[in-house]
Amino acid sequence: ITLSAMSILCSLSMQVTRHAFDPKLISGGLVPPQIETIGEGVMVGFEVLSTLYSGGEMSFPLSKIQIASAHIIISSITAMLVGLKPVIYLHEDDAARNTSYSIRNDIIEALTTSTVVGKVIAFLASSPISLNLIKSKSSVKELSQVMDTVSHYRRHNASKNATYGGWSRFVTPKRASQKVREKSTHLSSHLTSDAKKGVGIGVEAYAVSEVALALLLVWYEHAEDITSSDSSQDLHHHSPFNLLLSTTPSPSQQRYANGPNDVTLNLISRFIDVDYALIGGLRSNVAIMSAQVINLCLRNTTIANGFNRDINVGSNTFLAALGGGAHLCEILQSAFHKLLDDKSVTQQLEELLVMTLAVTEMVAISVEFQPYLARGVLMGGENEESWKLIDIMVTSLKNVPALIKSYSDDGLSDERLLILRCKLALGSLQVFSKLWKQCRLTCNQTITSDNAHPCGGATFYLANLDKKGSSVMITNTIAELIRSSLHALMFLEDRRPSGDEISVQTVHYKSLFLDIAARSLDVITIETTARVQAQPNGVTDFVEDFAESALMECWSLILSSCNAATLAAPSWIRSAGNLSNWSVGSFLRVYPSRDTTVDSSWCSFDQALLLVQVISLQDIDFVDSFVECNALHCLAQAELSFCTAWAPFFEVIVANSVTTRPGDEVWMLRSG
Repeated sequence: ITLSAMSILCSLSMQVTRHAFDPKLISGGLVPPQIETIGEGVMVGFEVLSTLYSGGEMSFPLSKIQIASAHIIISSITAMLVGLKPVIYLHEDDAARNTSYSIRNDIIEALTTSTVVGKVIAFLASSPISLNLIKSKSSVKELSQVMDTVSHYRRHNASKNATYGGWSRFVTPKRASQKVREKSTHLSSHLTSDAKKGVGIGVEAYAVSEVALALLLVWYEHAEDITSSDSSQDLHHHSPFNLLLSTTPSPSQQRYANGPNDVTLNLISRFIDVDYALIGGLRSNVAIMSAQVINLCLRNTTIANGFNRDINVGSNTFLAALGGGAHLCEILQSAFHKLLDDKSVTQQLEELLVMTLAVTEMVAISVEFQPYLARGVLMGGENEESWKLIDIMVTSLKNVPALIKSYSDDGLSDERLLILRCKLALGSLQVFSKLWKQCRLTCNQTITSDNAHPCGGATFYLANLDKKGSSVMITNTIAELIRSSLHALMFLEDRRPSGDEISVQTVHYKSLFLDIAARSLDVITIETTARVQAQPNGVTDFVEDFAESALMECWSLILSSCNAATLAAPSWIRSAGNLSNWSVGSFLRVYPSRDTTVDSSWCSFDQALLLVQVISLQDIDFVDSFVECNALHCLAQAELSFCTAWAPFFEVIVANSVTTRPGDEVWMLRSG
């Protein structure tokens, strides 16, 4: 009965947005009471979830019914949070907005203040890893005894029906005999399988883990939304930050690990695995979402710290929770090798790319805000000095200029390979750009000496690859990336049809090439300055042609074509017609932009698309115009990023250049 009730709740939660914007329900004043009823059901779901934690111990749901109930309850909570946000900011009815706002805050408060519910969600999010660790440390007999004890406790301490309010008639405790039978038939399959290969533990536990991780991501988004409108609110309090950096409760009376290894964030980080990403399905989703959860945790700390850029704030905590960075370093090495070795692009390889880029973004964020963690990932661990990951990241740039040039000259038979390699290179460039900005002008002249920044040694190593006879000279390679990206951008401009129409695919290509050029310019600008400072009478020949008249004309054309897409969003919002409470600001409040990832987006695209499809009432043109709007806004952001990178680059060009010979148009850079 519990499963049936929660299934109804899940179905209603999934339809919150659709029903809230139904004109018939709006005119009848039915939206607020419906939302309130579903909100009460979600609170009942919290009560049911809390029964998994008793006496300081956690019990993983053992039967298919119990597992399905946990899965549906967490899905309902997530769907409710996703569905309420557009009602809060975009609905025309004040009562609907106020009711949604109140229930959203109640859900976040319940997630934040209920220690039991938080521990249950943390455990379920990491349960495949937890159960696998327990299995390797405990015998089946010992664990069976513990779970028998927990099952006995739960049978004799079932919550009273009155706890569930109006939903109590749907929720009844399971019969003890049924629990015992189901436990005996499922326990061995959960404890004798190899979770790494997805047998036994894999299927059920990973399904629950996937929805629990999704809830953590949505929880983070709402916490940021709550605190963005009230500066007195503590972001760490409203988000799952403290939960993720706390110890995950174990089903076993004997801890399976000590210290930071059983911190929830550490367990979740172990999902980030090349094999998981390549398997596809649940495990691929879990691997990608785990990296996204860690990124949000890092971003949460950055926002909470505000302008406090003290590099020691939280560094030891994150470094310990993520095992010094050694695991992530190993995973990145393996992922880069796989992505660079395979010539045929499959869906599994593209999912591996998404996971890899989420981790490189994590490293890029960490360089500025968690530098000791960034150093650990880049150099193989907290006290290690391995250059393998850095070397392969540099290698990821090597063949990209030729691929881009082939695309613009002759066309490619496999453009998916071009996109994959360009995005992988852009992930590396994001990290290098951060390293150059934070360390290049201050790093000492040796790798092992103390540096002002923990990543100074890694930056010094990178900057000196050119002097070691490396097959990949990083500055020359990055300079060539700029040239090839400009060439491709000019090709796209020439191929553009007359009029204003441009394909979404072409827009995405242009955005990608602009981003590559922008991050490359970041590195080249600072490298030029560093070399001029180090050699007052020297020249920087790797950019000697950047001031040639032909390239300057190319720069000028690209810069003049920028900002053409900035009106895309307001134009699309106006096309929504009678949606009086809509604006670009309110829409982005519901679906914030993602401008920190390689795959940037004007808004949280997948969630926003669902709302657009509901509002459109089968108007295909309205949906298509939204897709075009998102692509054009991404282009506008890429153009802005390019212009921002171009400004200091051009300043360096002007400040440090003279003509090499009278009358020549070729410029060389030197100190002023």
